[in-house]
Amino acid sequence: MRSRDHYFHQIMDELLACHQPSGGNNRRAYWNLVTQVRRLSDLLSPGPSRPIRDPMELRAYIRTLKTVAEKRLHWANTPESWIPPQAKGGPLSHRVTLRSLLGHLFERYPVPDFMAYSWLSTNAVRWHEALYLHLASGKGVRQFPDRPAIPLPPKAARFFMQAPDDFTPTEAMRWSQLRSYGVRKKIATEIARYTTAGSEVGNESFWETVFRFFVRENVTNEDEAFAIYDFIEEQKFRPGIEVWGRGADERPLQPDFTMKGRTLKSLRRNMTNWREQILAKRPELAMKTFQWDSSPFRSMVHQEGNVKWLMFELLSDRALILEGAAMDHCVATYIDSCAKHRCSIWSLRVHEQGIPKRMATIEVMPNEKSIVHAKAKCNNQIDDNSHRILKYWAEREGLKLEI
Repeated sequence: MRSRDHYFHQIMDELLACHQPSGGNNRRAYWNLVTQVRRLSDLLSPGPSRPIRDPMELRAYIRTLKTVAEKRLHWANTPESWIPPQAKGGPLSHRVTLRSLLGHLFERYPVPDFMAYSWLSTNAVRWHEALYLHLASGKGVRQFPDRPAIPLPPKAARFFMQAPDDFTPTEAMRWSQLRSYGVRKKIATEIARYTTAGSEVGNESFWETVFRFFVRENVTNEDEAFAIYDFIEEQKFRPGIEVWGRGADERPLQPDFTMKGRTLKSLRRNMTNWREQILAKRPELAMKTFQWDSSPFRSMVHQEGNVKWLMFELLSDRALILEGAAMDHCVATYIDSCAKHRCSIWSLRVHEQGIPKRMATIEVMPNEKSIVHAKAKCNNQIDDNSHRILKYWAEREGLKLEI
């Protein structure tokens, strides 16, 4: 029976041959590089530490060696003189080994680790490698001509060298920009890593006003900073139909949104009441409607003395939008789920002395026959009387009350 190592060598040889570069000089440099890497490390061998068994991962390393060979004219040292780092207390990471090789071959001046690791990325683009070589030759990131159009003040170059190891080059540039403006480190990391700011470039003069808002208003919580960024992006740039739902079109809801005159307090208020405010400006959003079939559960009118409780299903996009605007929550985002019968939304209201009042919005999962959410205004908990009435209705309809 053939050993596992035999198959490893077979896959390795096939991948090495498949990825060899064209051109005699590049090909010779490639095979010499492969020979030296095998001689000096176990990166391309099933040696005693931790061989690469995943063909996709192995392909990424071999593809990187091919690119390294094609950049041989930028080498500062030869592969033969490379001394791999020594493992301490355990097997050496393949990434660390490759990082050492790149540093030996190219770096006349220090380059941040994330730039070296970007060579392995399947999403790497040509300017990543060009920027790495640019930095390795001693030039600054601000002088690199092909970088994305992210504004980088002089102070940003220092922060760029300190960016986290798991960042992409674009994320690192965004992070450096934010840090140079004075944005807190945790917030800069949140914005660069988890929002479109770390991957998309555009409308830079506007976004600069947002980032400087974080500093001016002393935003200290990274979750709130993320929520602010996401809110502004969806209001100003995303298609309205994605944000509002059916009834809107491709135009953003607030294309003229600016940071002028805003404070953190006023923006928080805007983020809470935005649906109601937009309905006031664009009432046509509540007028376009479509309906869906009701669920198998029955509505209810429950009389207690002079107090009348009503429980009924919301069966149109307009009904959900108006409920969300009145209750200051996001139930309008459930339109598609309701239309596809994945869930069912109900409104609990009370009439006391002839005055109607919305008390709760309820989410029912029809297939599971369960009530999974019940929220009062602003997503607050429902009061005891509302809970009592909801429990009564659930028992009457054979629903599990999971709140």
